[in-house]
Formats: sequence, structure tokens, C-alpha cells
Amino acid sequence: MLTRGAVSVSGSDHLTSPGQAQTWGWGRAAALEHPDLWGGLIDLPARLDDRALRRVCQILADPDGEDQLAVRSSGVFVRRLVRGALGDRTPPRQWTPRGTVLVTGGTGGIGGHLARWLARNGAEHLVLTSRRGREALGAPELEAVLTEMGVRVTIAACDVADKKALSELVRQVEAEGPPIRAVIHTAAHIALGMLAETTPADYAEICRAKVLGAQYLDELFDKDTLDAFVLFSSIASVWGSGDHGAYAASNAHLDALAEERRGRGLPTTSVSWGIWDAANDWDPLNTELRTYKNQKSSRHGLPLLDAELAFAALQQSLDHDETFVAVADVDWEQFVSLFTMVRDSRLITEIPEVRRLKEAPLPESAGTSAATGQFAEKLVGLSRPEQEHLLLDLVRAQAATVLGHGAAGDEVEAGRAFRDMGFDSLTAVELRNRLEAQTGLKLPATLVFDYPSPTHLAARLLVMLAPEDSAAKPVLGQLAELEAALGALEPDESTREDVAKRLQNLLWRWNESASPAPSSGVDGDGADAADTGNGGVDVSSASADELFNMIDRELGLP
Repeated sequence: MLTRGAVSVSGSDHLTSPGQAQTWGWGRAAALEHPDLWGGLIDLPARLDDRALRRVCQILADPDGEDQLAVRSSGVFVRRLVRGALGDRTPPRQWTPRGTVLVTGGTGGIGGHLARWLARNGAEHLVLTSRRGREALGAPELEAVLTEMGVRVTIAACDVADKKALSELVRQVEAEGPPIRAVIHTAAHIALGMLAETTPADYAEICRAKVLGAQYLDELFDKDTLDAFVLFSSIASVWGSGDHGAYAASNAHLDALAEERRGRGLPTTSVSWGIWDAANDWDPLNTELRTYKNQKSSRHGLPLLDAELAFAALQQSLDHDETFVAVADVDWEQFVSLFTMVRDSRLITEIPEVRRLKEAPLPESAGTSAATGQFAEKLVGLSRPEQEHLLLDLVRAQAATVLGHGAAGDEVEAGRAFRDMGFDSLTAVELRNRLEAQTGLKLPATLVFDYPSPTHLAARLLVMLAPEDSAAKPVLGQLAELEAALGALEPDESTREDVAKRLQNLLWRWNESASPAPSSGVDGDGADAADTGNGGVDVSSASADELFNMIDRELGLP
């Protein structure tokens, strides 16, 4: 996908199109949802001359693993996430809230925590907006807490995506009290949906509060009259997130708007947040929801971000007058395994923890072959339908456990698509890991998507564990083990003769069971048919080496 003016590569390269930056947020989600189809993102220069066109062609011919690039007159730039070393630098200021602070989405979970933080740090007047205003859950309780802290509070019902209503609110606030000195835009509408299933109407609704609210606030505060203009964005805009395509796009717009405003000389900060631990304390479902949310996010490698730690990061970002930062608590080992499970990403390669993971030796796969053999043994002696039934029960039971239904598997329909059951990239990987542990097979991370129902998946496992054309596979494995044991043995002459005789008798019985009844009892040379016919080797006088070679030939072994 091509854009122009959607990204900036340096302080002198001004971002000019926050709207086109939505494509970059959308594209990062597409890379995760459609890794087999996605090519990448290229931002073009303002002047597309022959040199720039040649560079674009070179990228298309050989992207070298890069999928987020910008072509400029000075060269081709690639995107990297790097660690911000703010703590090692002396901040140019110490920001404190003063006068009136306008907070959109101010009665929500994050808004409530933010309002209390602003009150503790010196704000005189807090204007908290939401679509329901004082009717929002917990709004009266929040107002009481803030008032007790000595802060003047105004809770207003205002749709920030309605320019007329927002303009009127700003006019009234500034007419009645101290001027607005800080604007913090936290309003959001989060709705999940795969890109392929998101309609233009869905997309518009998800982007509405984030994008239009930010755009109208930008127009209302387009002069350098503020101490801070802060946009609350999401980590989904930084590296993408499955089921969050439209949401990632709207947040990418906010990140770009911060850079575009900075280019106009207006101090602006966009913070792409991880997942906050910021439910309302007065929500009766708070504890249960927080526990569930924390478990789910931790399994993605993104533990909930402690609110006080988040505010310390916000303070630091404002003290340093940063334009765009990402703040998240990341379990890099867990996150990287999921983020790169079907498509590698150069984006995160400069994070020190990621580099160490990439350089670490692969873990030993001890026990894998043993587990494979153990499960394959369960299939021996069963008819093909019985084998299929056993593996289907395994898949359904493991899927039920992953989905939290217990281990019985009764609630998992054999023919129903995994996606319809609620499987996502995280639960798909967990099911893959469980099946690997049970079967010992090495299975791809895309297993659930390649074989989309328990029936399809069980059929694939059966082919891998017991191919129909290899009914003798367990026997061949045992023969291979016997050959290895004999090769390591240093027997005396008596033991060698005993082993040879038993092998001779075994082979004679094997040939007898497979030979047709003799018609005359003698072959053309007058020899007994039972005594030869084994590649010219006389079984009764064959050496051990000759017997081994004969067994190999008969069973098709090298």
C-alpha cells in the first residue's frame, strides 16, 4: 500500500497527511491477519521523480524482509521501534497542570484515574466530557471524590465528534472560569472485528470519537495557547493487533496528528498505551473483569499496565516535551513468540530483549520423538475409523480446555470452525502447543487456520502419525532399534550363534507366512523352495550381516 506524507523520517521531513497515516495502522493489522497476502507499506516523497520511482521498484523487487519503508530524495528509510532513554536525560521543563484541564472521555476507566492524578498535581478546574455526562457509570462518585480533593469539577455531556457541540462547550468553559491550559483526549470507541469483515460503516463508527474528536480539538486549539495537548493512543497503532484494524488505524491518525501539529510549531504529545489496569472502582464487576482482562493480556505478553506507573511515564513524556512515545508493560519472550509466529518482523529487532531472544540457542526438543512414538502406539491395532475417533476426541478435549470448557470436549462440535468457537491467534497457539505435547509432533503455529475444524485437524494428525501406506511403521521402528542394539553389542561366540539362530527362525517364519503354497516342492535347480529365494542367500548358513541385509531388502529399508 502506498501513501504520501503519512510518516516523517526526520525533524526536517514534515508529516503532512494524518489521514493517510490511518493506512499504516490498518496495514500493521493486515500483516498479522493476512500474512500470506500482505506485502507492506511504502510512503512516497512529495516529489515523485525518476530516482524515487527506481527506488520503489527496487523495494518491490527485493524488499529484504522490510515491510514498512519511506522513500525520500536522500534514500530509503525503514521503521524500527527503539527504547526511549528519557530517564537518562535532563528534562527541559517540569510540567504541572494549571488553570482548566479539558479531558475527553473523562468519566471512563482511564479518564477517572487521570482526573484524580491531575487533581493531585495542581489542576484548578477539571472539565470531564463523555456522551452521557453525569449519567455515565460512576460519574457522581468521581465528582464527589474530586470535589473532596479541592478541585472544581464540571462533568459535561458532549459528543466530541460533534464539532458544534464541542465548540459550544469550549466557549462556555472559557467564559466562566480560568482558561483551558491543557487538553487530554482519551475518548474512544473500541469494537473488535477482522479487517475482511469490517464494513465502511463499522470503520467510520470505530474511528469517529478518536479521529473526529482529535481533529476538532486540533482546529479549536490551533494557536500556541496550551501547556499540553495530549492524545491517548494505543499500542495497536505501533505494531498492529489482530481484530483491531479500524482501531489501530484511528490511533495511527492520532500519532500522526501529533507529529503534524509539532511541524506547525504546536507542542503536542501522543502516547500509544499498552493495556491499562484502570477499571472503575465503583463497577460491581470490577474485580472479576480485571482478573479476566489481566489473564488474557498476560497470555499475549502484555500484562496490565499499572496506572501509577503509567502516570509516571506520562509525566516524564510531558517533562521532555516528547511528540510520540509508546508505553507498555511487555513480556518480550511471550510477546515475540506470538507476534512473529506466522510472519517475522524487523520492526522490533532493535529492542535489546528481542535481540537476546533471537541470538539465544534453540531449546532442546527432548522427549518429542518419545511422545510421538507413545501416541503412535495407541493407534496400533485400531481400525482406521477407530484411529480417527481417538484423534478427534483428543483435538476436541484440548480445544475445550483452551476455551475454558473443561477437558471433556462435549461442548466442542467436530465440524464447527475454530474461528466460530472464538479462537484467535493466542488460543490457536495454545492449542498447537497442547497438541504438540500430547502427540510429540512438530506442528505449525497456523495449524488451526490451515485445518479450520476439529474434524479437519484430526484427519491431518492421523496422516502425520499413521500414514495409510505405512502400516508397518511401528514394526520398522522396532527393527531399527534392534539393529542399533545389535550394532552396539559385543557378544561372545555362543551368544552370537544363539542370536543368529533366532533371527534365522524369525525370518523363515516371516517368509513362510508370505509365500504361496509350493506347486512341486522343488525349483528349477532342484533346491527346496523354502530354503532359498532370499536374494541368493541360504538362510540356514547365512551370517548375521547377510541376515541384516536380507531383512533390510525385504522390508524396503536402506
